Amino acid sequence: MSFLDTGPVVGPVLSGAGSCGEAISLPPEQAPPLLVPSAQAALPRWLTRPKDKLPQFLKYAWKVYNLPQGLGSLRDGRRRPQIPTAVVVRGLFFTAHFRLPSLNALEGELKQGSFQRLLGRSLVPPGQKLFSADTAARVLDTLDDDPLRKLLYGILKQAERNKVFREGWHGARRAVALDGWEPFCSYKRHCEHCLVRKVKVGGREEEQYYHRFVVALLLGADTEVVLDLEPLRTRDLRRQQGEAADTHDGEQTAALRLIDRLQETYGRFIDLFVLDALYPNGTVMTRITKLEYGAVITLKKESDEPLKDALTLMKDQPPLHILG
Repeated sequence: MSFLDTGPVVGPVLSGAGSCGEAISLPPEQAPPLLVPSAQAALPRWLTRPKDKLPQFLKYAWKVYNLPQGLGSLRDGRRRPQIPTAVVVRGLFFTAHFRLPSLNALEGELKQGSFQRLLGRSLVPPGQKLFSADTAARVLDTLDDDPLRKLLYGILKQAERNKVFREGWHGARRAVALDGWEPFCSYKRHCEHCLVRKVKVGGREEEQYYHRFVVALLLGADTEVVLDLEPLRTRDLRRQQGEAADTHDGEQTAALRLIDRLQETYGRFIDLFVLDALYPNGTVMTRITKLEYGAVITLKKESDEPLKDALTLMKDQPPLHILG
């Protein structure tokens, strides 16, 4: 079955684990039940009427962005996988598209015949699922980053050709925000790439394991797009890569690597960076200046050299604009 051969996919794809797997027809004014009722008001109208719009969306994604082939190019590190990576990634794609709240919610949908047809797979016996939440997690854990970056770059390049980003964030300038993101921390579970820090718990210090990234987010009026991310490396990994390091990476160090890769990948597609108060220092500003990017940087401490220079330049000058 083709990826675009969705069959009668309608409301049940968006429903919870208790929904019926058979296709049904809904009156135009009746929206299908959603997994998160409180979020229904925030959903766009086309998503609440998937009978009309979902096939159109899939055809557009295939024709303009060649999305099925792109998702099919992704690979993960599982040995002898029984479920192809492309099938799991398609499931994850629709998890985000339908705003399913978790992998467990995806697992419930994978029992529905309509969702199985959406992934282009033959139906399994009633009540059985195509794959489990654990399988999806293993694919995410071992997914190869480089093909994913190439896929994202191809989508953004085609979107730029279609004038999606021409209006820009402000004054037709495309701005990318850099910020830290910590998706995981634990006192017990850890892997070889986990960063480690000392945390006081109940008056005593314990080791806490965590992962942290610097994320590049393309800012927009209606939505934000993740362009790339860079992990903070452990001390041992830095040494393996030839650095004389005694500590883990800092956020600024990872951000500098990310800025260089963004410049190499996207070039003049990016006009300026938006940075918080962690970044106003000579190293970061010199790198941005060298690469000929602009920047909007938060300045807080009067001891910071950039803020000192700015205060000197603005001394005795009246404000250009006063907010009411």
